[in-house]
Amino acid sequence: MEAAMLKGLKEATGYDFDEIMDAIEQSGFEKHGQIQKFLNKDVGMKYGYASVMAAIFLNGKKPVYGDPDALLKDQYEKIDQLRPVYDELATEIKKRHPEVKLGVARAMYRCFRKRNVLRSTQEKMVCGWQCHCLDTKKEGSW
Repeated sequence: MEAAMLKGLKEATGYDFDEIMDAIEQSGFEKHGQIQKFLNKDVGMKYGYASVMAAIFLNGKKPVYGDPDALLKDQYEKIDQLRPVYDELATEIKKRHPEVKLGVARAMYRCFRKRNVLRSTQEKMVCGWQCHCLDTKKEGSW
């Protein structure tokens, strides 16, 4: 999502990347919420773009989400026993529900359909989607 927003930034906001970064710097704001509010209210940027630009600014003006594979590797570095669970879930979700998009962030991943259906952090996995493809009587089966 971040890469797509950056690609269409000028068209969507009327500003290029450097103009936005300069405006944030000149605002003097240092917290994500302050920057987001400034871009949304004062600059007229939509909420999503304002949030992404705030995150990038606070990340040293570099994209936050970069390479999804590297983000996933970092996410499971300390809890490597959960990586096979993620891999199997992701494979089956993609196979059975191609309309679902997997999004990887710094500390979590999400599955998107019309809303989040699965998200994971280092502490837990949360599924908010009734999946009729699971056979709950057989351990480990789909």
